[in-house]
Amino acid sequence: MFKTKQISHKNSRRIGEILKQTREEKNISLEEVGEATKIQRGYLKDIENGEYQNLPPDVYICGFIKQYASFLGLDAGKIILLYKRERCIQKNLEDKRAKFRIKTDSKKFNPKRSKRNSLMDSSPKRKLFIVTPKILTLLLGIFALAGITFYLWHQINSFNSVPYLYISEPAEDQMVSQDRIYLKGQAEKDVELKINGEIVYLDFLGNFEIEINLQEGLNVITIEAENHFGRKAEAVRRIIYEKN
Repeated sequence: MFKTKQISHKNSRRIGEILKQTREEKNISLEEVGEATKIQRGYLKDIENGEYQNLPPDVYICGFIKQYASFLGLDAGKIILLYKRERCIQKNLEDKRAKFRIKTDSKKFNPKRSKRNSLMDSSPKRKLFIVTPKILTLLLGIFALAGITFYLWHQINSFNSVPYLYISEPAEDQMVSQDRIYLKGQAEKDVELKINGEIVYLDFLGNFEIEINLQEGLNVITIEAENHFGRKAEAVRRIIYEKN
């Protein structure tokens, strides 16, 4: 560590110039400063060049400058005060430049031209859609592809799913006193329907109705619906017939 060197507040040079000049007078490289202070060489270079916009937030910059100044033997407190004054001057200059740019841009603004442009932009633009043979062919191709995709999906879904089968009459497990009942229900139109092994035909809506003669005692009625892919749906009705 070096002896503290007094810095005058009247010094108009930038902080970076003071640090750089002091470092060069002591014949110290940036690498040596970085090793001693653990500050990245790029940050040290930005500080010396006054490029504070490339550095982290101000609280870190103050810490870097304080370490750098202390390492060089400068009065770190006065260096920080000079840095804050320098930053304040920079900020005031930046604010004035921003106000000047806004004022200059406002003078270049032409209300009549802006109004005309806004009216042109807001006016509805009609776009004509012309069906050409190429577009028509493309649309037909899309519809054909959609139809094929739907057909394949339906076939795959039919292959994987059990066919629909619903028995509306009779209810399950009941006792009756008559020797015959009516079996009613609905199934998919394309299935093969069998009741106790005998084929039963469906109407155009998939409905069916058949009269079944009962034997005294327990009667087991098995209903099977099988589609083209061999998938089956089954329902069973157990009816007990007892004479009065």
